[in-house]
Amino acid sequence: AMASRPPPIYASVPMDASTRARCQQIVQQLRGDPSSQAFRVPVSRTKVPQYYQIIQDPMDLRTLDQQLVEGRFRTAEEFANTLRLIWRNAFTVNAGGDRHGKQLFEQAKHLAVVSEGLVEDVYAENESALTRDVPVMQRLLLELFHMRHNTLAIWFREPVREADCPGYHDVIAQPMDLHTAMQNVDLGHWAKPQQVEEGVHLIWTNA
Repeated sequence: AMASRPPPIYASVPMDASTRARCQQIVQQLRGDPSSQAFRVPVSRTKVPQYYQIIQDPMDLRTLDQQLVEGRFRTAEEFANTLRLIWRNAFTVNAGGDRHGKQLFEQAKHLAVVSEGLVEDVYAENESALTRDVPVMQRLLLELFHMRHNTLAIWFREPVREADCPGYHDVIAQPMDLHTAMQNVDLGHWAKPQQVEEGVHLIWTNA
């Protein structure tokens, strides 16, 4: 239950006029990236009908920009997770695909890294107001909360089940996931920032 609710200090970046303008700049910068051509407009239902058989929540940069203009997002987090949906959809559809699919996968991976850096800049601009006088471990709990609710974190939110990945626990001696990491901080099992850093690094190392 703990990992499904925000930490007590949870604070969102409100989607005021300034933040909306920054988010629109992010969209325009991504649209200008040569790797974004396949993600600028909705996937054609006539040319790629199978896409809509796999993807339940389609998203693209033009639609995202329209939603910004229409005021659909209350916070920067809502915008960021909708942006991440574009890349997650691309990963889902193109993983293990043909040569074109692999190219799209790599383009989405590049854009995901770029967009995370741009979104992080928006958070950094608001960090002092959001986390002023907040103890370091509570700030790290907040970071884990945001990380767990990142759209791209879908594969790392909960412990890996043997039924979903046979043999995983034969290979991985020390499993770790974001839910368990949050519990370790919340319950005081991790009392130092270094323990959080090592635990999160373990998630990616295992993957």
